Amino acid sequence: MSFGTCRKWLDFISTSKLIKFCIRDDFDNALDEYDRSRTERRTAPWITNLAARLIENDDMTRLERLMRMNAAVFGERNGLFDLSLAFLRCQRVNDAKSVLEVYIWVYILIYIVYKKIL
Repeated sequence: MSFGTCRKWLDFISTSKLIKFCIRDDFDNALDEYDRSRTERRTAPWITNLAARLIENDDMTRLERLMRMNAAVFGERNGLFDLSLAFLRCQRVNDAKSVLEVYIWVYILIYIVYKKIL
C-alpha cells in the first residue's frame, strides 16, 4: 500500500470522526465539514448516518442541502440510494420504498425516451 493510499484512508477516518463529533452539537458544522471533504477528496464520509440524524430531527432543509451536495459529485442515483438507506436506518420503510419507486419510474421513463430517439 502506497503512502498516498494510507493518507487517503487516514483523511477519511479523521473526517468521519469529525462529522460524528459535529453532529452531536451542530448540524451546520457537520454539513460544512462534509462539503469540504466532498470537494477536496471526493469522499462521502458517514453520509447515511448524517442523513438519518437529519431525518430523525425532521430537518428537511439541511437534508435537502446534504442530498444536493451528494448528488453534485456522485450523481442523483447514488443520492437516492443513500437517502433510502437513511430512511431504513430510521425504520421508515414506506419512505424508503417511495424513494426507490421514484428512481425506478424515472429510469423507466428515461429508457422509453432513449428507445424512441434511437
